[in-house]
Amino acid sequence: MKRFLLSNISIKIGIGFFLALIAIIIVQYLTDNSIENLKTSQQEMLRSNYLTSKVSLIESSVYAYDNKISDFVCTGNSFFLKNNEVNLKQAIVNMQFLLDQNLSGDQKILVIKLDSLVKMEINAAQQTLADYHNESKSDAIAQVSSGIGERILDDISYVVSSFQRMESENLSRIIERRNQHTREVEMMNNMATGFAIVVIVISIMVLFRDIKRRNKVELELRNAEKQAYKVAEMKEQFMANMSHEIRTPMNSILGFANFLSHTELNKDQQDYIRAIQASGENLLTIINDILDFSKIEAGMLHIEKVAFNPAELFHSLQVMFQQRADEKNLSLNFNVDDIPVTLIGDPTRLTQILVNLINNAIKFTKQGGVSVTVRKLTENDDEIFLDFQVKDSGIGIPHEKLDAIFDRFNQAYTDTTRKFGGSGLGLSIVKKLIELLNGKIKVESNVGIGTVFIFQLPFKKNSVAFKENLSDNKIESPKPATSAAVLVVEDNIMNQKLAQSLLQYWGFKFEIAENGNVAIEKLKIKSFDLILMDIQMPELNGYDTAFFIRNNLKLDTPIIAMTAHALQGERDKCIRYGMNDYISKPIHEKELLKLIEKYLNIGQSELSSNENHYKSSQSNNKITNLQYLNDLSNGKPEFVRQMVDLFILEAPEEIAKLEQAINQMRYEDIYSIAHKFKSTAYFVGIDSAKSDLITIERCASEKYNPELIRSCFIKVKDVCNRAVDELKSL
Repeated sequence: MKRFLLSNISIKIGIGFFLALIAIIIVQYLTDNSIENLKTSQQEMLRSNYLTSKVSLIESSVYAYDNKISDFVCTGNSFFLKNNEVNLKQAIVNMQFLLDQNLSGDQKILVIKLDSLVKMEINAAQQTLADYHNESKSDAIAQVSSGIGERILDDISYVVSSFQRMESENLSRIIERRNQHTREVEMMNNMATGFAIVVIVISIMVLFRDIKRRNKVELELRNAEKQAYKVAEMKEQFMANMSHEIRTPMNSILGFANFLSHTELNKDQQDYIRAIQASGENLLTIINDILDFSKIEAGMLHIEKVAFNPAELFHSLQVMFQQRADEKNLSLNFNVDDIPVTLIGDPTRLTQILVNLINNAIKFTKQGGVSVTVRKLTENDDEIFLDFQVKDSGIGIPHEKLDAIFDRFNQAYTDTTRKFGGSGLGLSIVKKLIELLNGKIKVESNVGIGTVFIFQLPFKKNSVAFKENLSDNKIESPKPATSAAVLVVEDNIMNQKLAQSLLQYWGFKFEIAENGNVAIEKLKIKSFDLILMDIQMPELNGYDTAFFIRNNLKLDTPIIAMTAHALQGERDKCIRYGMNDYISKPIHEKELLKLIEKYLNIGQSELSSNENHYKSSQSNNKITNLQYLNDLSNGKPEFVRQMVDLFILEAPEEIAKLEQAINQMRYEDIYSIAHKFKSTAYFVGIDSAKSDLITIERCASEKYNPELIRSCFIKVKDVCNRAVDELKSL
């Protein structure tokens, strides 16, 4: 028994089910037998009642037949003979039925005697009737008066009574058997119930130990999960805090490079500046993606398909890493096959992949060099497959570690971070990006000899639709779609203004709804071709609004979610509630444009870019950065001015609302206002407040650490006030 209690839970369950099955089969067999006996008893009862009724019917038929003939003879009225043959026929048919039955010996004797008496009575009655018709009325009357018929009828009644008494005794025995079978069925049911109770009790006793043990393990897992969540939270907080410190010098580098590009430079210097600008832009994008790794995991990283010059991309990479290679006395070689001058793909992601791999190769190589080889695998009229190899002569990777190096926060050696730095995210990002680009990657390595990373990627070949001057940054806008109408569901006034400006510029009809309820009312009376749906809104959020549109209004209008969340599972949640696609906030014009083109099935036309009047060449000591608004303005300074004025008006009100909610510690309101103000702050580039707003939002959602909320709010309020003063001076 002890061995059984310690056995695997699946074995216990299997044995329990087997015993229960055997018991069920036995009980079912016995119950079926008892039920069959009940059915037999029921049939015997019905037969007994039927026989009794037949005997009574014979008696009544013979009585009726004899009485009618007697009445006719005595009165001479032929009315009494009407339908009398029916009585005769009933008596004969029912008598024959009794004779055909399989009866007991005593019953058989009574039936034979009854048959003889019935025939005797019928013959006597018919003889009386015949005498009457043969003009022997006196003989017929004398026959009736003699009482012979009455004596025969008395004998018939006696036989019928005897038969009925015998059948009654038989019926009593049948009923007794039936009651016995009923008791047996009840006993079987009681046995089944008792067995079920016993099985349940035993199961509880046997499984109690397992449940207790599982609860203990579950508690340990929950504690481990909480610990892991805290670690992840610390990581996210660190990345959020570092983002500003990293992006600020990068913006300065790009700003000064831009200033240098407008001075008199020789050809080599111009090449260096272009390389700095291209590499700086790519590095800034790469840094942003690394710092926000959850965006990749959530599936919210959009892949571009634009024309680019691969030769320039490789040249920029060589310029970028040549100095580092020279500092370590390493060779850095790029060997590129004869490939098309222009390809169509995502140059930013390709750069990000190669930067990670080349950076690792130089980092882990002490002598020798690094080579980057690009070969053409296959090619057709529309597509080309390229094979990339990044090879080094570094320390190498143990064979057993090769599969694990692509896992996040995992490195080949435990002391890698201490010796060489890095977070362990690089190769994980590389693999995810290559998979997003429909490629595949593998690694070959020998310890002490070196490592080679090999990956293949498909690219579209250039076509008329993609031919453009690569040095000219055009802003693409869709041709106005005939009667195309867009419904913007957004509660943030600055986001409303942004959507209004973009949609007006692109030539669409549109309407604004400040929450889900207003959007539903508009959709009830008017049709739209596309819906841009914010997620966090008062009254009715974006999820529930989309669900109502799909399930209650029965509309299949494309819905694009606009969400500030880049969390794993957010994409599936949007789709699950009925939305077609999503775009992460802050909204970027090109990404939104592509989604609109996708769901409205419209083409593109190029619009010449205009010079932005609010160039974000602010120095590092400024709170705000208007580069994002400049990018969205399409060369319209009045748009930037309107958005700045709107921020100056709205920001103090939002800060006051947030302060009031924090004073009363209304967590839901704190979360909602902080989430909303995060988008507002992004418009004017207040990066220094972003991490504190994220902290406030997270603490409010978890309803904990009010002191941290107050501390972060003090910094947010100070930054916001300084930003308002700064923007007023523009």
